[in-house]
Amino acid sequence: CIMSTLGWKLRPLRGVLGEMDVLYSLGVKEILFLDQTFGLDRRRTLKMLEQMRKRAYGFGWTCFTRPDVISESLLRAMSKAGCHTLIMGLESGDESILRAARKGYGKKEILEGFELARNLGLRTVATVILGLPEEDKSSFERTLCFLARVKPDFASFNVAVPRLGTPLRQRALRLGLTDPRTLKMDQSGNPAAMPTRSLSSVEVEGLKKKAVRRFYLRPSYLWARTRSLLPSGRDWSMLEVRTQLGQGWALLKRQL
Repeated sequence: CIMSTLGWKLRPLRGVLGEMDVLYSLGVKEILFLDQTFGLDRRRTLKMLEQMRKRAYGFGWTCFTRPDVISESLLRAMSKAGCHTLIMGLESGDESILRAARKGYGKKEILEGFELARNLGLRTVATVILGLPEEDKSSFERTLCFLARVKPDFASFNVAVPRLGTPLRQRALRLGLTDPRTLKMDQSGNPAAMPTRSLSSVEVEGLKKKAVRRFYLRPSYLWARTRSLLPSGRDWSMLEVRTQLGQGWALLKRQL
């Protein structure tokens, strides 16, 4: 991720709320906040959420955040303002890889963060990164086992990309895992941008495909997703039901 290498600033709340006023007037129903860490400035975030609640926009929304940033009070305020889904970095189930990637949190914080969101009725998406220099088949298995413990609603599997200006690129160059002329920036894993110290690029691509199959095609997961769409589960709209069924069918076609 290049975000840690970039500067950032906060926009005035008046401007942000003004834009939401316009979206509301246009009949927009869903919003994705692209802040890389929603809620980092707690006081400002709570002010915005309170205004969203008072203005009764009725938006449903999703955001990116970190498991070590959220708290029960923050998530309750987010839920009241319409948040239904959190995208958070799980990244790896191997503590040594988390430390090498300088994530700033470990498996304990990840488990606690996802459990808190789940207990408050929020859906979660875990982002997973495969193919970092230290990755091997054992660390891959630890990640999938950990993912099963964390129990996110969805998982996004990505492969490591040595982007320009990142510490990962510097490390990959030192280890001879990438060429200075390589400019591949595709996280999809088709193909993988680089090998690891013990896996070839082809093996990394295979691990990514295997991870998708093992997570999404588990009978327990398929049943849980189906059950969530039944009347006894969350109050889904027909659009949401059609969207989830369509995405599920597309996934099955790609994998089978």
